[in-house]
Amino acid sequence: MNQNVLNEAIKRFECSDYEKAIYLFKSIADDHVLAMYYLGSMYRMGLGVKEDHKEGFKLFLKAAKLGHAESQFLVGCAYTGSGIYNHSETELVRFDIETILEKSVKDNSVWQDSIPFYHLDGIGVEPNNKEAIKWLSKAAEQNYVNAQIVLGDIYNWGVIVDNDKEKAKQWYEKAASNQNSKAVRELAFFFSRNKNDLANKIKMLIKAHALGDNLAAYFLGKTYERDIKEEGHIEQAVYWYKIGAETQNCYNSQLELGEFALNGIGQKKDIKQAVTWYKKAIETFNLIHHYSHYGQANERLIDLYEKGYKDLITENEYIEYLKGAVESSKDSARYKLREYYKKGYDVGEENKKFFELLDSAQQGDKNAQIKFGYLYIVDKFIDESTIRIVKDWFLNDAVNGDVDAQYLIANVYNSYTSQQEHHYWLKKAADQGHSAAQYKFGIENKDENPSDYIQYIMLASESNVDAQIELGYNYAHGKYVCKNYLDAYNLYQKAADNMKEIDDIEELRTINNIKIRYNAANDEAEQLALNDDVDAQLYMGCLYQYGFEIKRNKDKAVYWYEMAKKQGSNEAQIQLNLLYMELE
Repeated sequence: MNQNVLNEAIKRFECSDYEKAIYLFKSIADDHVLAMYYLGSMYRMGLGVKEDHKEGFKLFLKAAKLGHAESQFLVGCAYTGSGIYNHSETELVRFDIETILEKSVKDNSVWQDSIPFYHLDGIGVEPNNKEAIKWLSKAAEQNYVNAQIVLGDIYNWGVIVDNDKEKAKQWYEKAASNQNSKAVRELAFFFSRNKNDLANKIKMLIKAHALGDNLAAYFLGKTYERDIKEEGHIEQAVYWYKIGAETQNCYNSQLELGEFALNGIGQKKDIKQAVTWYKKAIETFNLIHHYSHYGQANERLIDLYEKGYKDLITENEYIEYLKGAVESSKDSARYKLREYYKKGYDVGEENKKFFELLDSAQQGDKNAQIKFGYLYIVDKFIDESTIRIVKDWFLNDAVNGDVDAQYLIANVYNSYTSQQEHHYWLKKAADQGHSAAQYKFGIENKDENPSDYIQYIMLASESNVDAQIELGYNYAHGKYVCKNYLDAYNLYQKAADNMKEIDDIEELRTINNIKIRYNAANDEAEQLALNDDVDAQLYMGCLYQYGFEIKRNKDKAVYWYEMAKKQGSNEAQIQLNLLYMELE
């Protein structure tokens, strides 16, 4: 009977009838592991139900404990919380619902690794390295290939565990035995450590390429270019780079072909061909990453235009390359773009605002200098050209005790350019009561000097939203301070009130990155709240009311505040009044 219900639920799911599907899955979830898994996926993605990462994780964990390999894999990746898959190997897979559904229908499978859960490590639970390895290992031992690959990567890179090349190799070998192309490619690099075994490296990369690996051709080209020093090796490098560039649209292969043409490697120097490949590389990168990029190809084209190759690169293209460089925080390109702004060219609205403010600041307008500093220097990596322009604006005032100038000069001397000067001026501003300086100084001392960290975070929390969230989290989880849910609640409420007054989109984005940590909430607090601890109930209500530590859910916020209200909490009644007004 349950199997019939499951089949019908899956059919409804594949037809996008999520409400019916979730009803059916719920009816058998206690008895059927696949129903748990599908429900977890639906909560994770918000299909037919409010998106709830914590509930999704709980269901995955329940299925994992019953031996479901894919759930074990998802649970293990969630526990890593380390951003293992926040990187890209030049190719970036774009996840969306349509792609997921198309795959699930096409290959007749459950979602498997198609869902982007494992690209968002830590979602639904707080990190726990031991648990991560435990669950990934359970899935890998069931021959689940993606778990084998992730374990190989973890040991290979030394992420959440000590680097262990032998264990990495063992897991890659297991995945390779299942014809996994990435595992075969990774194994090739173990041969590269032995100069006498390059033939095996090439053999493995050719196998990875045959299995469909998108980077194997590039690495074959690199191996022939760099490691093989025999006749014809450059021709072989070009052969493989062209395969990567033309048939797999590989950015790195296109870039290498541009370099070969530019420098006359294996051919006569050919600037026209180099420009063609660099443009293709930029086109590929922007298509994959959906933003302009000041990578090597962009840099080369800017340089070639400036060297006079204007028959190959138009002025409008050059301006676009400069814009791309600016988007990637290349300040030298911004100042080149400034000349076009002065001539009346369209340099983009954001660049125009930058130049208008810079003009006012350079004319001695103190307010413009301060505004420029907060907008374009704080938390930015700035190069020497910017440092030379802005240092004199703030240094004298900083020496004379101006707290804004002290904070801004600390950011001019960031930890990359002069760590000693950076910390000196940051502490000066912090000790004068500059809340952003207090927060930043505290965070920068978190590992080396925890007492300074908590001292300055507490000072900053009087008015700084980031500090209120940071300290609230610490109180809720007993980190650096004694656990106190009421203090956590009060700090989060204070942060929420302050956030309502912020109209700067960039600042809100930064705060939101801090606000939702792992979308896990707090299991211990939830258990206490269920056992009638009123402080924990207020805290849980606040989490859901404003989206602290968990995705926002007003219904759950009301549930917890109602629990606290029943125990006579006037504070819960106040928040309920606010929530009911919003819900009307």
